[in-house]
Amino acid sequence: MKPDGPGRRGGRRRQRRRALDRSVGGGQYTVVRTEAVRPRSARAAGKALTPFLLSFVVTLIYLAVPLRVALRLAAVVATAHDVIATIAFMQRDAPRSEPSSWWARCSRWVGYSLNDTIIIFDRVRETCASTGARILYEILNLSINETCRARC
Repeated sequence: MKPDGPGRRGGRRRQRRRALDRSVGGGQYTVVRTEAVRPRSARAAGKALTPFLLSFVVTLIYLAVPLRVALRLAAVVATAHDVIATIAFMQRDAPRSEPSSWWARCSRWVGYSLNDTIIIFDRVRETCASTGARILYEILNLSINETCRARC
């Protein structure tokens, strides 16, 4: 059996008892029960990846299907860029935070970004339908400008 060091459960228990003895006084208290609180959210956060990726795929399908072929690739690349960039940016915060909290923040920022992407590409689809065939650059520029004007 391994010795009880400061990193082991028994070692921590002894450290807490010594601290109580110093602050309250030895024999002045009775330990009735001890309980341990262990993080369960790490397992739950590991399961969050599947729904997160599934929602990403559904969003890609929603964006790509109604658009014409030239814009499908742009929608998929923009959406993939949003998700990857957000996760990469949020990754620097991952070691300091609880996994479920990290997934919640990451989902929120990806949601904001995807919402903007969906709004822009819906406007692109409307612009394509209303103005006929134009150069892709002009369609994207007009759609982004219209969206910014409508939101400001």
